[in-house]
Amino acid sequence: MTSPAEPHPPPPAPGFWGSPITPDHVVEGGLRLSDVRLSGGVVFWRESRPKEKGRGTVCSFDTNNWGGKTETKGTVLNAGTSASGGDTIKEVTPALNVGSRVQEYGGSPFLIGKSQIVVSTKSGDLQCGKLGPTTSFSTIVSSGKLRFADGFVHEDGSLVMICEDHTENAPDKVKTSIVRIHQQNGTRIETVAEGRDFYHSPRWKGPGSATIAYVAYDHPNMPWDKTSLYLHDMTTGGKECIAEDHSIVQVKFSPRGKLFWMDDRTGFWNLYYYNEAERKVIPVFPSQTDMAGPQWQLGQSYWDFVDEEHIVTQVKDKLGIIDVKTRQFKALEGLPYTSFAQVRCDGQNIAFIGGSSNMPAQVAVYNMVSKTLVCLRKCLDMDMSPFEGYISEPQHIEFPTTGERTAFLYYYAPVNERYDKCKSGEILPPLIVRSHGGPTSCARKNLNLRYQFWTSRGFAIADVNYGGSTGYGREYRNRLKAKEEGKCGYWGIVDVDDCCKAAEFLVAEGKAHPKQLIITGGSAGGFTTLASLCFRKTFSCGASYYGVSDLEALAKDTHKFESRYLDSLVGPYPEAKKVYQERSSITYPERFSAPLILFQGIEDKVVPPNQARTMFEALKKKGIYSKLVEYEGEAHGFRQAKNMTNALSQEYEFYCQVISGGFLTESKEGVGQESKEGETSIVNGLKAKIQSVGNADVHQEASDTFGSFLPSQLAKVNNIKANTMLEDSEKREQIKAVFQDMQTAIEKLETLCLSAIASDDNKPQ
Repeated sequence: MTSPAEPHPPPPAPGFWGSPITPDHVVEGGLRLSDVRLSGGVVFWRESRPKEKGRGTVCSFDTNNWGGKTETKGTVLNAGTSASGGDTIKEVTPALNVGSRVQEYGGSPFLIGKSQIVVSTKSGDLQCGKLGPTTSFSTIVSSGKLRFADGFVHEDGSLVMICEDHTENAPDKVKTSIVRIHQQNGTRIETVAEGRDFYHSPRWKGPGSATIAYVAYDHPNMPWDKTSLYLHDMTTGGKECIAEDHSIVQVKFSPRGKLFWMDDRTGFWNLYYYNEAERKVIPVFPSQTDMAGPQWQLGQSYWDFVDEEHIVTQVKDKLGIIDVKTRQFKALEGLPYTSFAQVRCDGQNIAFIGGSSNMPAQVAVYNMVSKTLVCLRKCLDMDMSPFEGYISEPQHIEFPTTGERTAFLYYYAPVNERYDKCKSGEILPPLIVRSHGGPTSCARKNLNLRYQFWTSRGFAIADVNYGGSTGYGREYRNRLKAKEEGKCGYWGIVDVDDCCKAAEFLVAEGKAHPKQLIITGGSAGGFTTLASLCFRKTFSCGASYYGVSDLEALAKDTHKFESRYLDSLVGPYPEAKKVYQERSSITYPERFSAPLILFQGIEDKVVPPNQARTMFEALKKKGIYSKLVEYEGEAHGFRQAKNMTNALSQEYEFYCQVISGGFLTESKEGVGQESKEGETSIVNGLKAKIQSVGNADVHQEASDTFGSFLPSQLAKVNNIKANTMLEDSEKREQIKAVFQDMQTAIEKLETLCLSAIASDDNKPQ
């Protein structure tokens, strides 16, 4: 007589699935690539390295050894292989921390001349080095009060750059100008243009000319609002405004001295040039799509000249060539990317940062002669094969929102090759609604391992492009702005409505669990997160990364660049003081009812730490479970690997506690220490059991234990700790019982391990 089969345990709930994608993998993919330059066949770029506490450095790769020589076509090669001619990537600034703090967000922190490189450092120095096998640097300007970025190296060796003077650090006292820095016979700084609140994109007409072009604008405008484009004679000081009242980005002269730029006069960022003889602005390629983005950082490059009559740029998700005469666009074939940034061209090579929904962002260079594509540096430089079967592809969705309008999101379904219940609709996943920062920014569909960390564990993600986001034209971008000057804007209303409506839509579509809705965001996205939790009852919990809780405090205590940003998003301050208070979640802590975790950099100058601290104390006083995690040495956006890893781990633990029945009050001292020691013992015991086992079944069992059973049991422990109806003695007894269940799981895993080891020992050698 056979005994009945032991029932197979049910699969773990979505959110607790085992996944090979760890926080360390996510942070390893946190390498930030920016500021691509191409000069004399050499590609330069900046990378910010989390493992070096966010240090910025310039790297380079010389294409001259492979450019037109290889016959390989349509193949992605890696720099450093034999196909690259033996060349390898070189770090140009190994001893420097390269980065600009102009406008706090920086951008364009280095310039390339014929034989020199000029870099701004995070400490505020401006340094110059001669390019060669090794580059040594000397200081041009050393001042904690002056910040430099963006510009060019003139033919006489002088530097023309944006200068931000912080001699007086109050936002209304900081002075921005364009300066010319002469290096002969000592350093001399000459002012080229001043008097406007902001400048960007100083560009030179070319050899033998004293003409430059630049963009200027004043408060309360931002660079995506109303700006002015000037032609300026550096010899006489004379200037001419040739375009204004539009958002003008990326100015550049053609090889023959014709001025091109992008602006949004038709409602979309498109390309134009100036016919100097007829004094007319001529469209190059009219399109009902944005071909540029908001200039949060200086030096963005969306297009470049191949030659006088041809321009390389991105149209929708293709990189290609525009014929200026015919106004026709032809996509380049064989490129595996759908997004392109920092596009540069020297006539033969095109360098850029490319990415797609299944390919991490990477610095690449494409040779137009040989049709060869070489990947120089990936933001995620690791073997991705273990993650096959765990990568979620985004689905672009248009959904209904308030006011009979629609908004947009990218939906990432849970994907894990071992669990398909969510795919079949049998089980609904918890949903993380992500509100991007800015708010004048957008969600993108590039591969992001942070998203895959969540989806591979059973969470769905809605990356919302709420009204006010970029990429959908000026009308959509202006949904957060006041309709008339002096009136109140809609930040905290439209974005909140759209995020809530996104969650409700996905629930109605059967794509999310109605009781497990989470919202998260950073900076401006943190404001939307906090406002959604305060003024709506849609979400079960939230996570705010350096989010704004007090609009009035932000208006009073922020940097120059954003000091008047809220005039159009909220209203003029102090005239609209009441509106600032009404939109601020800190004003109404009594309206919060969902758990909240706050992450904050102590050195943040954009959103000062006091906002998170005040919010945390207010929620704690009300009795809502909340957690504040602060990091020393971090500012607005985390850069250090250990802190990035810690934040993601804590966020995951927090969500697991909530969706498994989480806790709503502060745990009492006296019980917490005992529980923490027990948790550590359990975790160490589990890890020790699987370290030396190579059996696949053992690894799957261990993954299930770590991914579902352990977090659910730890959530039980925290529930017990939070139960105010229990005495401490009762809590200890119940926690002891939970630990016993965990120990049983360990013993089961140990038995499986020993069986596998014994089986391996009995195999014939």
